[in-house]
Amino acid sequence: IGFWKAGSGIIHQIILENYAFPGGLMIGCDSHTPNAGGLAMCAIGVGGADAVDVMSGEEWECKAPRLLGIELKGVLSEWCSPKDVILRVAHLLTVSGGTGSIVEYFGEGVSSISCTGMGTICNMGAEIGATTSMFAYTPSMRQYLIATRRAQIAQHADQLMHELLCSDAGCEYDQVYTIDLSAIKPALNGPFT
Repeated sequence: IGFWKAGSGIIHQIILENYAFPGGLMIGCDSHTPNAGGLAMCAIGVGGADAVDVMSGEEWECKAPRLLGIELKGVLSEWCSPKDVILRVAHLLTVSGGTGSIVEYFGEGVSSISCTGMGTICNMGAEIGATTSMFAYTPSMRQYLIATRRAQIAQHADQLMHELLCSDAGCEYDQVYTIDLSAIKPALNGPFT
C-alpha cells in the first residue's frame, strides 16, 4: 500500500519509476494508474471509494472486461512518437470504443517502442475509455528496470519472460486491430479532432 501526498511528483512517473513491475496488479485512484502497463503490469485506475476498499483489505470487483488486441507492425518513423500510436488507436476506436476493455498491444512493432513510450500509450488508454492497457515484457522494459535501479526485478522478469510475462499463445481477443507503425504520421490532438 502506498500513499502519495501533494507535492510528491507526477504520479505517472512515480508509478513507473518506483512501483510498477512486470506481472503485477495495481489498483490506484488516479486515471493515470494504467501508465504502469508500459512495464507489463495490469494497473487499473478506480474511484476513491474502491481504492479505500482495496487499501483496507476488502475484495475489489470488476465486471469481466473485453479483451481488445492491437497488433503493431513495422517501426515508427523518426518524426513520430508513441503518442502518435495512441492517437491512431483513438482515431480507430473513438473516445468510447475501449470502454469496459483491457487493451493488449502485441506484434513485431512492440520491440521498437521504449518502456516509457509504452507507458505513454497505456496512460492515454483512458482517452478511449479502456479499463487498462498493457504490453507483454520486453527487453526495453529490462533496460528501464536496470536504469531505475531495479536490476533484481529485471532478472526475475527475464526468467519468466517466455512463460508468464508474454502474450498467451492462441489468445482469443474480442476484437483485433492492426496498425502499421511505419504508416503513422505525426498527429495533433485538440478538442475537435
